Amino acid sequence: MAIHAPGAILVSLFLTIIFIIGCRSSQTNKSKSFKGSLAGTIVLKEGNFMPTIGTPSGSISKFVKRELAIYPITNIKETKAEGMFFSEFKTELLKKINSSKSGHFKMKLRPGKYSVFTVEPQGLFANRFDGNGNINVVEIKSSAVSNMNIIIDYNAAY
Repeated sequence: MAIHAPGAILVSLFLTIIFIIGCRSSQTNKSKSFKGSLAGTIVLKEGNFMPTIGTPSGSISKFVKRELAIYPITNIKETKAEGMFFSEFKTELLKKINSSKSGHFKMKLRPGKYSVFTVEPQGLFANRFDGNGNINVVEIKSSAVSNMNIIIDYNAAY
């Protein structure tokens, strides 16, 4: 029995090493598959979010399912704006995706800069701008996952 024990230990050690290498390899491949992508959440805020003593009544903040419209980086001059809603784009729609019911989304995109809108009954919605008039910009890099958390707040007061 003592003769077989070292062999069993070596086989066990060999299998453990193979298992660890396999796990590390699949984790590496998994993380690479998400690079060059956009991920985030969508939150709907409605009601009064003004500072108050106590809890504000009638305000809602929840994760929601929405359709997202992805355009090449779009300037406010390249679209028709009515408040925070946009239509008549001079840039071309690249992609549409739906978030999950819990408001999470993830998509692969080529490296570059994009404008991201939620699809609402009144039009496409965005409420962030850079200093040059570009709408709701996110930059995708091939080496990382870009995160974007979208807040839909056209029915909220701050």
